[in-house]
Amino acid sequence: MLSDDVDESDITESRATWKGEIDEWLERLKATERDLGLKEKELRQREMILRQREKNLEEQFHVIVRILCLFCRGFILVLMSDLIYDVTSNGLHVHTVA
Repeated sequence: MLSDDVDESDITESRATWKGEIDEWLERLKATERDLGLKEKELRQREMILRQREKNLEEQFHVIVRILCLFCRGFILVLMSDLIYDVTSNGLHVHTVA
């Protein structure tokens, strides 16, 4: 009978120990889950900032391309305005204005 009491008290003690260990693990898991949630939120915010920066860079790129296109068109018009086309009986002659 004494061995039954010892076995029962050992089991009860072991259960209490296991319960304590399980509770500790649950608390660690909850803390880890909270940390992961915060890191996930931070990553979403960083992603949003990066997307906005990317959008701004794309807009700047398009503005630069438009400016370059306008410059090239203007340059071509200036070059063309320096040329005078005369149609003569001999055909088309190109003269440059000095």
